[in-house]
Amino acid sequence: MARLIDKINELAEAIKAHEDKISKKEKELLDLKAHLKGLHEAMRLIDPVEKPEPVKKSGLKVKLLDLLEEVGAEGLNSTIAVQMAAERGDEILRESVSSLLSKMVKADACIQHNGRYILRKFEKDLRIEAPRVVKMTSMPPRARNMRL
Repeated sequence: MARLIDKINELAEAIKAHEDKISKKEKELLDLKAHLKGLHEAMRLIDPVEKPEPVKKSGLKVKLLDLLEEVGAEGLNSTIAVQMAAERGDEILRESVSSLLSKMVKADACIQHNGRYILRKFEKDLRIEAPRVVKMTSMPPRARNMRL
């Protein structure tokens, strides 16, 4: 029975030793996290990296109208609008631009021509070509047997 009690005491001491090691490691981990946080703060102060905030929806329409004015009859699509805004330091979402351009077409503020959106006031500057008419002088044999 004495041996059993001695063995239990040994195990209790081993458990206590492991708990001490664990608490020491936890303290070291907290110290490292605090140190890392300090390093990140120092890096931010040395070289601030400011990510531009996305344009709010209320300002998106104004920004998009400015871009459409700038490109004139050449027009733009959502991808071009995002690229142009990025060059100016603004971050706008392509999906929001695409949605707003579609709404502007429905509201008759602009038109869509050849995959690009153009303000109505530049519509007269477009060079809209008439569709090409191809005159067929003879029909291939397969075409003669087709029902239309």
